[in-house]
Amino acid sequence: QFSLQEEIFDGKVDFLEMLPEKTLEEVSLDSNNFVGNLPTRLFNSSSLRVFSAGNNCFEGGLGGHICKAKNLEILAVPAATSGKGCRNSIWSHAPAFLQDRWNAFLVTHWLEGSVPECIFNDLNLSLIILGGNRLSGDISHWNIPTSLNRLDAGSNQLIGTLPPSLENVHKLVSLDLSNNYNIRGDLNVVANLEGVEDNTIVRLSTNHLSGAVPKSLLNLDSVDILTGNVFECESSLPENDPHVRSYECGSSSIETPFVTFFYVAGTCLFVSVV
Repeated sequence: QFSLQEEIFDGKVDFLEMLPEKTLEEVSLDSNNFVGNLPTRLFNSSSLRVFSAGNNCFEGGLGGHICKAKNLEILAVPAATSGKGCRNSIWSHAPAFLQDRWNAFLVTHWLEGSVPECIFNDLNLSLIILGGNRLSGDISHWNIPTSLNRLDAGSNQLIGTLPPSLENVHKLVSLDLSNNYNIRGDLNVVANLEGVEDNTIVRLSTNHLSGAVPKSLLNLDSVDILTGNVFECESSLPENDPHVRSYECGSSSIETPFVTFFYVAGTCLFVSVV
């Protein structure tokens, strides 16, 4: 295992090319200020099972070289460009109470480009965590492996409809495709999921989904699908959705301005409330 988590290292990660490929199983680079492109050579390792590098200052794309790591089980690169060293605060001249309350900042570059389909076609991943980047592409043809437990690709620029291969997942712990703005169609695929339990997390808000809400989502403990979508109310709505009481069925008149604003601002702005 090679870990540099939360050590606030910076610079490029060229030094990773010197690590022994045959014995390399886990690489964790989370919460540093590493810059440049993601490493490439370490994915030649047939023993690599875990790669995580979220909250850094990386740029570029994912790249198909990731799929050379045939035994990779966990790929986690969330918010790859939001490390503390590459944030430009928008509150730098604001009163201290605002800075403490709203942690809002701009970033100057992104992890972007399409998500390589080989991640789904050639690997048997259990966790895919890519949220908070600027990744693009059509998810309709993603071949979701049956081994997948968690798919988090929210807050990107993905398009398409929910992939039919989701039905094949044996046990789904978490599905987050929220805040992509252009995922369309209905939730029929989710209705047929066998691996959904009451503690499954489903977040699909702020897209262009429509139709009826399937029964499989109505009683989930953690579900957020209503805001920014246009669902019918002929059937019940999920009782634990945070916006169920204010949701206007069959209409996007309330959500559209909200979605449009954050689509423009969301490409360059992170906001978190403390």
